[in-house]
Amino acid sequence: MPQLDDVEANVPRVDAAYWDGVWSDADRRLLPNFLNVGNRNLRSVLSRSLEGCHRVLEVGCAPGKWLAWLGRRGHEVAGLDFAPGGVESTRRRLAAAGVRGDVRCEDLFATSFEPAAFDAVYSAGVVEHFDDPRPCLARHLGLVRPGGRVVVLIPHYGGIYGSIQGWLDREKLDIHNLSIMSPEAMASAMRDAGGASVVAWSCGRASPWILTLEERMPRAIARVASLGLNALALLQPCEVRALRPLIAVTAIRPPSG
Repeated sequence: MPQLDDVEANVPRVDAAYWDGVWSDADRRLLPNFLNVGNRNLRSVLSRSLEGCHRVLEVGCAPGKWLAWLGRRGHEVAGLDFAPGGVESTRRRLAAAGVRGDVRCEDLFATSFEPAAFDAVYSAGVVEHFDDPRPCLARHLGLVRPGGRVVVLIPHYGGIYGSIQGWLDREKLDIHNLSIMSPEAMASAMRDAGGASVVAWSCGRASPWILTLEERMPRAIARVASLGLNALALLQPCEVRALRPLIAVTAIRPPSG
């Protein structure tokens, strides 16, 4: 079992300053843009996996679009992020969207949220930045009530996307833990963390948005290429296994967990 006090395992490969830089470039929409195939992929998983869950926490919540979307769907939302700029962006977005939410600037391993306080905890693009994801997953599980649900999504750099991203920008690829980039690896990590009824799968229509095309071509050309590939993906009649850009895993906190 993972040790939650293992300091090295609990330190992500990127710091708060990195994420503040990422979110400073985020677009200003209040809600996810569902003409973006990446957002459609995420919506498909969250809408099904969080059904029936009233009180929901997002780990790594910046810039707050998904919390705003969930809040408008009737969920009671809360968010946790260790990047101060991202937290401020999330709070402003929720206020502008008319959504009440408890958003805290804290480390997941030192949060003031009470254990077992939520019906569901989810994250997208968080656990793959840890050398050992199991302590992080255990923290997710610790924040849901017994019988509550954990939903985790990561980019699928284990196949063709990893090969392309490695060519585009190896440094950005290396901030991800490639050893967990398969449904089998994520399911094993979730079980080790204490999850029950674990289900893991690859999912989504092909997406250019997990690739940094701008590292190999002028930004304007990269943008046009990404939009073109996005349009093709929206027309894609069904998912193609080799082109699925996400890995999702769900689990239940057991009654004795």
